[in-house]
Amino acid sequence: MILWDVVTSAKKKAFSWDSKERPSASSVKWSPDENFFGLMSKDAINIYETETFGLQNKKSHSIPGLADFTWSPTQNYLAYWVKEITDIPARLGLMDVTSRTDVRSKQLFSVTDCQFYWQKNGEYMAVKVNRYKHIKRGKGPNAPVEYAGLYYNLEIFVLTTKKEVPVESVEIRDPIIDIAWEPNGNKLVVLTVAESVTSVSFYSGRLDHKFELIKKIPLRHKVDRISWSPMGQFVVLHTSASSSVGYLVFIDTADLSILADVEHFVLSEVQWDPTGRYLTAITMGNNKKDNGYTLYSFQGRYVRNEKVEGLSMFTWRPRPPTLLSLEKQKEIKKNLKKYTPEFEARDKMLLNKASKEVAERRKRQMDEFMDFLTVKQHAFQSARHKRIALRGGMYYRTNGTVTCETLRTDVQPAEGQTGTIRSAGRQTANAPSRHFPTRHSVINVVQHLVRQMDRDAV
Repeated sequence: MILWDVVTSAKKKAFSWDSKERPSASSVKWSPDENFFGLMSKDAINIYETETFGLQNKKSHSIPGLADFTWSPTQNYLAYWVKEITDIPARLGLMDVTSRTDVRSKQLFSVTDCQFYWQKNGEYMAVKVNRYKHIKRGKGPNAPVEYAGLYYNLEIFVLTTKKEVPVESVEIRDPIIDIAWEPNGNKLVVLTVAESVTSVSFYSGRLDHKFELIKKIPLRHKVDRISWSPMGQFVVLHTSASSSVGYLVFIDTADLSILADVEHFVLSEVQWDPTGRYLTAITMGNNKKDNGYTLYSFQGRYVRNEKVEGLSMFTWRPRPPTLLSLEKQKEIKKNLKKYTPEFEARDKMLLNKASKEVAERRKRQMDEFMDFLTVKQHAFQSARHKRIALRGGMYYRTNGTVTCETLRTDVQPAEGQTGTIRSAGRQTANAPSRHFPTRHSVINVVQHLVRQMDRDAV
C-alpha cells in the first residue's frame, strides 16, 4: 500500500505486509486536522505524522488485544477498544494523541463487540457494547463460540468538560438497529426491535450530564435507518434500500411528535439539503423508468416529484460553512427567547407595511372604478330620451313589462335651469302594457327592437 501526494505526485509512504495480513486502504484513518493518520497492526496502533510521514516518537503505541479504533471528528483524540481475553476484561479507551496518554478508560466484562458513534462536534461519543450472559465454548483452539442471553449497553463519553471525561452507562435489552446523534446537540436516537415491533428511543443528557430515556415511541412500520437534519431538531426514520415499498417517519424532537408517516415506492436512499429545509427520497434501481426523486419539506409535506430515467446518483450542492463560531451559535440558541420579540416586531412592521400598501392600492382601484361608473351612468341617463324615441316610446323594466311613454318637448326649463326637460306624461294607466312570462319571449322582443334600431340608425 502506498500513500501519494496528489498535488506533487510524490510517493510519501509505502507499506509492505504479508499477503495474509495486507490491510485495505480504508484501514488508514486520518485525524480531523490531517496532521496524523493511524494504522492498526497486531496489538498496536501505528500513528504517523503527515509532516514527515514517520512514526510519532519513532515507535508504535502498544495496546495488547486491540480490536478497533476511531478518531474524534474535531480533536486529536483516538477512541479504541480491547477484546476480552479469558479472565482479562474488555476495555474502552480514549487517548490524547499529542501526549499519547489515556484521558479515560473503562473495563467491561462479557463483551462480544463494540461500535463507536461520535457526535458531529466531538462533544459526545456513544459506544454500543454487545454483551452476553452465558458463553459456550467448543473443544479445541479453533472451535466456535456460542453466546446466549445477548443484551446491549451504551457507554456515553461526555467531552464537554475540561477537567475530566465522565462516562454514562445506559442498558438496552432490545436488539439495536441503528444509533445517531443530533448534529449540534445532545440528543441521541436509538432504533430497536422487539417481537417484530420497531421502536425509537430518545435520550438526552441536559441535566448534569445524566443521559436518561426521554420517550420511547413504537412505530407502525419497519424502519432501520436514522437521518438527522443538518440543523438538528428534526429527524427522519426510514428504510434502507427497499425493493418494493419504503417508509419515511418525520419526527420533531422538540416535542417528540410524529409529523408525518409517508409511504414511498422503491426507496433507495434519502438526503437532506444543507439547510435542513428539505429531504429528498431517491429511487434508483434496475427499473430505470421508475427512477427519480421526491422532495419533502422537513415536516414531511410533499413538495414535488421528478422522474429521471436512468438516475444513478443524486447530491445537493454544498453550502459554505457559517461564519459564526460554535460558541456563538450556542449563545444565540440559548438567548433566542430574548431576540424573539425584536424579530417579531420587525416582522409585524413589515406585515403592516405590506397590508397598508395592499389596502391603499385596492382603495385607489375602487375609486377609479367608481369614477368610471359615475361617468357611464350619467351618459346612460343622458341618452335615455334618445333610446325611448328610437324604441317608439317604449322602455323596458326589469320585471319584464313594456311601458309606453310619450315625450313632451314643449316644456321649457325654468329660470336658472339648463338642459332639456325629458320628463313627460307617462301613460301608465292607459298605456298598453304586456307581460312576458317566459325568457324566450323577452329575448324575441329585444332582438326585434335591436333590428329596428339598426334600421333607424342606417
